[in-house]
Parts: sequence; structure tokens; C-alpha cells
Amino acid sequence: MIKFEDIHKKYKNADYEVLDGLNLEISDGEFIHLKGKSGKSTVLHFIYLMDRPTSGKVFYGEKELNKLKFNFQRVRIRRKIGYVDQDLWLLDDRTVYENIKISTDLLKVKSKERKERVDEILAYFDLENIKKQKIGQLSYQEKILVELSRELVKKPELLILDEVFEKLKKNNKEKLLKHLYKINEEGTTVIAVTSEENLFDERIRVIDLDGGKTDVESD
Repeated sequence: MIKFEDIHKKYKNADYEVLDGLNLEISDGEFIHLKGKSGKSTVLHFIYLMDRPTSGKVFYGEKELNKLKFNFQRVRIRRKIGYVDQDLWLLDDRTVYENIKISTDLLKVKSKERKERVDEILAYFDLENIKKQKIGQLSYQEKILVELSRELVKKPELLILDEVFEKLKKNNKEKLLKHLYKINEEGTTVIAVTSEENLFDERIRVIDLDGGKTDVESD
């Protein structure tokens, strides 16, 4: 479970709060469409330990994220999470295959399974024919698919997508949606921020931050 208690966030030199008393709970295994005028990415950054609230508490399971003092504690949390946004975190001098494989190197699974996972995700997103190419040679669309593959191959317990659908072509959106529904049915929690309407079906819980001032939820 992810829980936000009375969260406030005001950035330096800003004259308003991005989040103003947010209270929110997300249960394990939910599929969330997070929308609203402001504060969406900020909420995701709190979960992935990229930022902290000005005040309030954020919990990931039993852990209060604000109180994690040591880097190894933060790494343990991040290993459970897949995070993809519009800023690509790929290694340009490495191949597609190497970039995806890196995500499996710290997994506690046998090398055979790690290879199978990489091969499976390459095939799913039709990346097999470019797996030996370096990232710097790819189009932006291809890079997004590699970034998605790198996070999905970990089989995270939580997957965060921050405005990724906006950058995908129609056929790749459909592929990603199909995969998201599949892993969600298997237990993965999914949180997606997107401005695209009518993208998801009735299985999705919609949360509207309403400018970050309160927690407004609808099904």
C-alpha cells in the first residue's frame, strides 16, 4: 500500500503550494490513472524517492519514506519499482540488449531466467532486430520502447508511468496497454499519469488531484 498523509509541497521561490493537504491511499494491485492540473509528477517523485514533501508523511508499505536516512534503504525500495517518464535514462554507448540486461543483473534469479526475460520483452516490443544497435543510433520512439522494456523486465511490484503514452504511436500504445493489463492482473500495481482521455477501460481507478488541494477520487 502507498499512503499520503496531509502532504504539502511548495517549491523554492514559488508563491503557491503544488500539493495542499493531500490525503490518498493506493492499495496493492490497483491500476491508477492519476490526473489533475498540478502535482501529478510531484506525487510520483515522492514514491520513487526523487523528492520529499515540505510536510506530511509518505508510506510505501510499512516504510515511511521521509525517514529513510541511508542510501541502501532507498535502493531497496527503488528495486521494487519500475519508473518511466519522458526523460530517458539510457546508456547511449551501450546496445539495446545491454541496456535492458542491466536491469536484470541485480535480480535474485538464475542467469537463464534473466536471459529469458530479456529475450521475451525484446520480442514483445519488436526490438529483436535492433538489439545490437547502440542507443545513440535509435529514434526517440525506439528509445522509449527500450526504456519501457528495461523497467518491465524487472517485473516490478509497482510500475510508474509519467506521461509516456503521449509519446507512443498508436500500435505501441495498444501493446503497452495490453501488457499493463496483464501484469496488473498478475498483481503489479500500476500508476499512470496521462492527459489522454478514454485510454483505459473500466478496470481503472481514476484519481483527480484537483490542483493538489484535496483527494478527489472516482471510478
